[in-house]
Amino acid sequence: MLAFLLLAVASARCALPQLCPTDREILDALRQADTDFVFAETARAEKANPNELVFIRMEGIQGISGVVCGERISQDEAIVNCKFTVRHPASESYEVASLKKTGDGWAIKDALIVNRKRSDR
Repeated sequence: MLAFLLLAVASARCALPQLCPTDREILDALRQADTDFVFAETARAEKANPNELVFIRMEGIQGISGVVCGERISQDEAIVNCKFTVRHPASESYEVASLKKTGDGWAIKDALIVNRKRSDR
């Protein structure tokens, strides 16, 4: 019975249970994408302004909600499009991301993001 319930929850969230990242895996992919962005932008800014101190900080992620993932979008790779809401301290991001399954989790391959200030702030 419990296995059926878990399968029912997974099927409502994802079109393919075998390509269904957990909230933790999506959070890890988001944080890695943020880290990669900060390193790339810091390197670019330091190269453009070698005599200046560069500091770039991303707004922390408090959690995600509303995850829904579709069908596999590539026959060659394990890639799936997912939509979700990311909650930050002062804003929310509505995202549609292409997530690629890697050896140790998931990575964001591409994303469309709309940010909005939170109404409760």
